[in-house]
Amino acid sequence: MGKIFTGKRKFSLFFVCTVFFAVLLSACALAACDDGHTHTLKHYAAVSPTCKNTGNIEYWECTGCGKFYSDAAATAEITEESTVLAATGAHEWDVWQTTAAATCEQAGERSHMCVICGTVETETVPAAHTLTAREAVAATCGSDGRAAHYYCSRCGKYFADESATQELSYNEDIFIPRTSEHVWTEWTEAVTDCTHGGTRTRSCTVCGMQESGESVPAEGHTMTYHARVDATCGADGTAEYWECGKCGLLFTDPLGNAQITQDGLVIPATDNHVYGEWTTVEEASCTQDGSRRRECGTCGQVHTETLNKLGHAMEFIAAEEATCEAAGNIAHYHCGRCGLNFQDEAGGTAIEDVTVAKLEHDMTHHAYKAASCTTEGNIEYWSCSICGKNYSDEQGGEVAESTVTAPINHANKVHHQAVEASCTQDGNIEYYHCPDCGKYFDSDMAETQMSDVVISGGHVLAYLQQVDATCGEEGVREHWACDRCGLLFSDANGKNAVTAEDLVIPVDEDGHDLVNHKCSICGYIQPEEEYATTTLEYHPDYAGRVSYMGDAKDDSQIVIPAYYMSESGEYVEVTSIGRNAFKDYGGDVIVIPGTVTTIFANAFDGCTAAVVFEGPTNMTTLSNNAFENYAGSMVILPEGLKNIGRVGSGSDSTAVFRNCTNLTYVYIPVSVEFICGACFYGCGGFTIYYEGTQKQYDLIKKENYDKGNYGYTEQMQVPRPEVLGTDS
Repeated sequence: MGKIFTGKRKFSLFFVCTVFFAVLLSACALAACDDGHTHTLKHYAAVSPTCKNTGNIEYWECTGCGKFYSDAAATAEITEESTVLAATGAHEWDVWQTTAAATCEQAGERSHMCVICGTVETETVPAAHTLTAREAVAATCGSDGRAAHYYCSRCGKYFADESATQELSYNEDIFIPRTSEHVWTEWTEAVTDCTHGGTRTRSCTVCGMQESGESVPAEGHTMTYHARVDATCGADGTAEYWECGKCGLLFTDPLGNAQITQDGLVIPATDNHVYGEWTTVEEASCTQDGSRRRECGTCGQVHTETLNKLGHAMEFIAAEEATCEAAGNIAHYHCGRCGLNFQDEAGGTAIEDVTVAKLEHDMTHHAYKAASCTTEGNIEYWSCSICGKNYSDEQGGEVAESTVTAPINHANKVHHQAVEASCTQDGNIEYYHCPDCGKYFDSDMAETQMSDVVISGGHVLAYLQQVDATCGEEGVREHWACDRCGLLFSDANGKNAVTAEDLVIPVDEDGHDLVNHKCSICGYIQPEEEYATTTLEYHPDYAGRVSYMGDAKDDSQIVIPAYYMSESGEYVEVTSIGRNAFKDYGGDVIVIPGTVTTIFANAFDGCTAAVVFEGPTNMTTLSNNAFENYAGSMVILPEGLKNIGRVGSGSDSTAVFRNCTNLTYVYIPVSVEFICGACFYGCGGFTIYYEGTQKQYDLIKKENYDKGNYGYTEQMQVPRPEVLGTDS
């Protein structure tokens, strides 16, 4: 094909192919054959058949001898034909869609499509009127009438019959105009009052129309005069007014021009009585009434009031037996007002003394008992059988809060520090020994045996396996280390002592293992300036998103870095390509790192450069109309990609390469498991390069894969031709 990429950095497809076949071979299983041949097995996952496409069972194929097996151990040989599952032939139809609506005089059409293979089925919808029967309606003085007929809601025509064979004119054949003669009721009597006249009326019983007749004048008020009544100290007065005997309304004038309410006539009493403060004449007691008085300062009227007797405020005091600590009392009632005690709640007879005398203690002596390591003891004390309390003296003067003495819990135990065992002498763990009970305890005071305290001497060797050197750190050879003395040995018997320097494996000076510009060993990130252009914009609000900010005529190639330095000085992984990021870019090549997981819609709209993915990818699904309107001819998809388009999704997730009319070359890796039929909608003809077999390609699941329906053709070529690009 020749060179299509230019720039300071170029890479060879030969290198990509070498890596690809290395990965392919590493994925193959090895098994021994009976004749001595070692099988190199390629695994094929099970693929379900569809209505149009064949499927296959899960099986393994030896790439050396060409035999087929149903198990990974290559013990059950099968034929290649038995791996194939025939197409089902059963379509899964979606709902009917009207493609041409039927009219009253012309047939229509509807269709539905198989959601699996895209097959379309159509059928005719017959023409017909949509008739509604309308009954005859008689005309009246208030509304028009109509003759019986049939009406079509589609075309708006009128017919005399249900078969629509005789068309009618609405104005000439159906419409019946309203009549001009009303049917009147009798005249009603006029309703009048003092101020309002009335009018006679009648109405049409058919249309409800009303007609007015003769008017009758208002009747006028019949007034009665009421003179003014002045207010006094103790009562309200009223202003003068006139009252109508017919309507009952009140007025301030005899002509009835100024209406007033009953409340509006009130003249308030002259402040009523203005009484002074209450003066107590006699206080009320528990058993006697009292009295108080006050006087009006305006008219001198005296107002007196009785103060009811208060009654006893009784509280029942229950009987309480005397104890050896306190006196008791008999049951009685106590008045909180007068302070007297009574035998009954009514307060009939007062009681002078309700007290019951205090009792003497009945003491028992308890001698002193010493506590042991594990059992309690007690102090010397006396207990009273009456009150149940314990005392520190025989007279019951001081209460003993506690008589029990706690176990001494090995209080005299002797602590022994831990002594490390050496390679030549026994040692011991940290422990305690109690001379009182003779027991041994570990450092946590858990009981143990003397034999468990002793630590035997001698070397205690631990095996340390070899740690290979990396680009960032030295390695260490396998060896044995004594946990006691710290010496190192090259043998498990501790005979050949070595130093730490003897065990060092020097640093690997061949350099970092860079994958997408990041060392897989030590995490080193290659500086962006060593491999990237400077014509990219990074979006801090969307960490990892990149778009192109250069001039299409100035940049011949763009290498998107796997990492870039943020404003805070931290490396950020590039994970997405933004919408319209490389719109109308006219260079030769765009290289995308394997760190990218998402490409947004129309990222390469109008772009003519070849698009190449560098190394294995983290992206499993390519969707979102990523390459819609791409104007270039070549796309090399990355190893590790599984889905081109998204299963069962809308057009935005399936039409990945929509309208890429210049597309002639698409590299599809063997890792792909699914291709949506709408991926290449409107692309025309192009070549698919697939480094697997034709059979492997045919087994890839393809949803709605009807190339003719989506306007493109494809051919497959193996192997991929050499394509020169960026290389160090």
